[in-house]
Amino acid sequence: MDIKNTFRALTGSIYLASRKTVIGLIRIIPVAAAIMGMAPFGSLIAGSLTSRIGVSNTLILSGICCIIGAFVFAGQMPSIRALIKPIYVRKGILPANY
Repeated sequence: MDIKNTFRALTGSIYLASRKTVIGLIRIIPVAAAIMGMAPFGSLIAGSLTSRIGVSNTLILSGICCIIGAFVFAGQMPSIRALIKPIYVRKGILPANY
């Protein structure tokens, strides 16, 4: 899920009265900049690993970390769906028997 869809899910799953507050927080706390700001640290770690274990092994380790992260996120999806589903049903986005 990219940043745009994350913001859409975040703002679409809250009450209208709170939406302005959340949108204001999104503008005040630049989440996208925080995520992109971590990339140099990842590059620094990858560079130091490359000098120790080699390029191929670093890429393999990075791929393994990404796959593990994807599995952890996929494991959290049922609880995320359980939290979001009643909100989407109430708003009429999903039918009640979905």
